Amino acid sequence: SGLSLFFGPIATDASGKIYTLDGNQLKCFTPLGVRSSPTITIPDLGPPPYYAATNANILAVGVDGTIYIETNSAVRTYNPDGSAGSLTIPLTTANTLGGTPAFAVDAIGQVYVVDGAFIKTYKPDGSRIMPTIPIANAASGYEVSGIAVK
Repeated sequence: SGLSLFFGPIATDASGKIYTLDGNQLKCFTPLGVRSSPTITIPDLGPPPYYAATNANILAVGVDGTIYIETNSAVRTYNPDGSAGSLTIPLTTANTLGGTPAFAVDAIGQVYVVDGAFIKTYKPDGSRIMPTIPIANAASGYEVSGIAVK
């Protein structure tokens, strides 16, 4: 029905539908707050560091309704109906400056992932493309805690 006391990140889609991660479940609500579909149970992906299904930190929804979830081991996609998508971008410790992964999705479905001192760009099919964007002051100990694209 509702959310637990410790629900996670929140995202919206183009229609105003609200998505949130609540433990290992993605829950959806209409713009008026009425529970909606899909509900996605994110599977446990194995022992640490892949246990992150219950520790998903980042959520994004693409213009086409594709749902992107970061599980500390990868950015994974789900289709608007809740079925598993085909994109998986593995994350390594280099993707997590200070332990905080960061990624964003633009209007055409390109995914931007923090990788050490750089932001790397991926096509919707998961293949790497240019540009690779350097992060100013990353080597000086500054931590990236988020990324946004238009």
